[in-house]
This record gives sequence, structure tokens and C-alpha cells, in this order.
Amino acid sequence: MLKSTRLTFKSPSLANAKNMAKYLNRQDTAGMMGHIPLPYTLADAEKFITYIMSNPSNELVTGIYNEQNKFIGIISIRETDRGHSLGYWLGHPFWGKGYMTEACTMFINNFFTIKPAEYLLVSHFLINPASKTIIKKLGFKYLETVTYDIPLRNTQEKTKRYKLTKQDWIAKNEN
Repeated sequence: MLKSTRLTFKSPSLANAKNMAKYLNRQDTAGMMGHIPLPYTLADAEKFITYIMSNPSNELVTGIYNEQNKFIGIISIRETDRGHSLGYWLGHPFWGKGYMTEACTMFINNFFTIKPAEYLLVSHFLINPASKTIIKKLGFKYLETVTYDIPLRNTQEKTKRYKLTKQDWIAKNEN
């Protein structure tokens, strides 16, 4: 189990499904991710948590819990055809408190410690400036802007992609 100053990382349980559904059943949260249906139901949350509990081998995925041991979000790194990709979301009551930057810092550090990967990718929709701020704080470098089809919503979204090398991460955190 990973811990940071204020956060604990552990697999969510089905007891967290109600809060997960509440946090993700919002346009300002689910709408920032192309793979999350909206509306997001309790059944969707239970299905996702059951999937996480199956321990998928190509993903590092965990729940984020605050100082009161309250479930507040999810962070993951999954292997894609382009390399390992960071993903995250945080429930709206917890925005603006620095939790996600803290969570990502811990998770990325752990990733580069346990995996032989040389880089990590991340992306955000152009309509998500909060995620862009986190990505920049973490030291990711801009790669490109692409347009993705979002079949769940029958739309397209422009997305910025970024890359963080292990070498840059080590240099940034040596100080």
C-alpha cells in the first residue's frame, strides 16, 4: 500500500461504489474522460470496482483515499500500444486542494521505481484546463494535439498529449 503525506492508495471496495457513482455522474467529471458513460450509475461503479479487484495485469490502478480514509478518486497507469499512460479523476468535493498533484507525484515515482519503462504518457481534453495544470506541474512535455472519437457520446474531442521521461522525472525530483 502506498501512502503520501495526506493520501493512501488502495484498491477500492464495493462499499465505495455509491460515492464513485456520485462523483462520476457529473458532466464536469465524466465529461473530461472519453471512456466514462454519462449518466454514470451505481451498476457502472460496481462493474468497474469488480474489474479492478480482478487485478488486470496490464494496469496499475488504485483508489485514492484522503486523511479521513474517505474514497476520493482513482489513479491508474495502463499499458497501451503507444506505451504506459497515466489516467486519473478526483471527486468534485476534493478539487482545488492539491490532492491530485500529490497523488500523481507518488504514483509516478512508484511507477518508475517498479517498472522498467523509459517514459510515461498522459493526455487531457482541451476543455479540461485543471488537468493541464497538473500535467505541467508534474513536468510532462507537450507532444501533439489530436482529435479522438468518443463513441459513448457520439462526439469528438481535441486532446493534448504529453510525455514524461524517466530521466526528466529523476532530474526534476533530485532537488
